[in-house]
Amino acid sequence: MVWQAARSIEDVLRLALRITSEDERLNVRPGVKVSYFFRGENQNYQDREHDVYPSAGFKPGIYRNPKHLARETWFVNEAIRLFPEEFQPDHTTFERLTRLQHFGFPTRLADITQNLFVATAFACMKGYDDLAKLPADQRMGFVHVYRINNERIKYSTGDTVTALSKLAMLAADKIELKGQIEKD
Repeated sequence: MVWQAARSIEDVLRLALRITSEDERLNVRPGVKVSYFFRGENQNYQDREHDVYPSAGFKPGIYRNPKHLARETWFVNEAIRLFPEEFQPDHTTFERLTRLQHFGFPTRLADITQNLFVATAFACMKGYDDLAKLPADQRMGFVHVYRINNERIKYSTGDTVTALSKLAMLAADKIELKGQIEKD
């Protein structure tokens, strides 16, 4: 992973365009169709030692605090109990997790977008009180760029997303995973 600093929106755009155009020019993956996704963060959530998704370079909210992961099922059920009308239109666990994340609950989902401006906005948002107390020149946001093979993109209606979403509904003390999960 290569880190490059940007001091303005123009710099962010220039760097992102350079990454995508260099890939095209150098024919990084001949014959493979790829899409670019972006993730904006107002602080660096990477923790290589404890990262559940080390190759992705980010960590969904539920994995940032071990106590949250142990209470994931409780978060989901309690939110639905307290705000049933909010979850009325949801038909799948993925939709419920999406709504929970929208309301600020930690979930196993991590937002990425194909819109660089949206990612940049998230990178520039003031977040935690400690971050807001820092002088502007000491605050740092991050925009991560991901090149994804189109054949590996999963959709919310597919089996993989459905199965992974359902893990949120299993009580942590009832799960014991053994072995390695094989990547596509």
